[in-house]
Amino acid sequence: KLSKIVEAGMSVNMVYDVQDDWITDSSNAYSPYNNAFWFAPVISPWDEDGNLLAKPAKVGNMSLTSTPSPLVDLDIDAYENQTRKFHVFGNAYLRFNLMKGLKFTTTFSPNFYHGRQGIFMGTGVSDKYPDGTAYYQNKKQNYASVVNTDRLDWTWDNQIDFTKTWGNHRLGAMGLFSMYRTDKETYTQSVTNISDDRLSYHAMEKGAKNQATKSSYTESSMVSVAARLNYAYKERYMATVTVRADASSRFAKGNRWGWFPSAALAWRMSEEDFLKDVEWLD
Repeated sequence: KLSKIVEAGMSVNMVYDVQDDWITDSSNAYSPYNNAFWFAPVISPWDEDGNLLAKPAKVGNMSLTSTPSPLVDLDIDAYENQTRKFHVFGNAYLRFNLMKGLKFTTTFSPNFYHGRQGIFMGTGVSDKYPDGTAYYQNKKQNYASVVNTDRLDWTWDNQIDFTKTWGNHRLGAMGLFSMYRTDKETYTQSVTNISDDRLSYHAMEKGAKNQATKSSYTESSMVSVAARLNYAYKERYMATVTVRADASSRFAKGNRWGWFPSAALAWRMSEEDFLKDVEWLD
């Protein structure tokens, strides 16, 4: 008997993902893909023996372009851009069947995210490629950064529903109160001139220059209330009226509330006797 009055449920999902990508954003303008757009397409990147040339456009002391070969950067493989994501999200609810046609449901949905992005742009200097990577040729240093992000969101919904049917009439009503909040923290470390390319971004203290630390914190919240009334006659003619209001902390005090009313009418034509034989209507 109790189970007919109170229902409960809960679900939890966890996702762990690791992504390795090339650095392609415009803030790091010395990645192989960016250099490929600038490289002269009429020049062969290989010498007569099939070896990659660091600067194929250079002939003696003259150079047709200063752009290093993007194929050399790909061959050196001195760039790293790895993102690790750990995501836990779920929901739990309680539903109270208060009486016939009347029920109340409360749902709590948390959402936790932790992410780490590590970026490294190495020198790539070796006997085969003494000039190193394109980034090193332009900056004369290597670079490493680590960004850690933590975010916690949660939504709490409280909804009451009422339905009643008599004869050809059906009436439905809904009331909703909802709260949402999100907190996000970001920590960034960056450094240049790490003593050994093999350390990548895993030994930030080995950097000799430009050690920088940044952090940020943001939070926001929203409150929503809504009411909806549905009416149907013979499940053929229907009307809906809804009023919703939201308040967000992202707006200035005194101007945080927004009201969103709506109304709709519907006609289920397929239920009309004089239209039931129309083939294209279902």
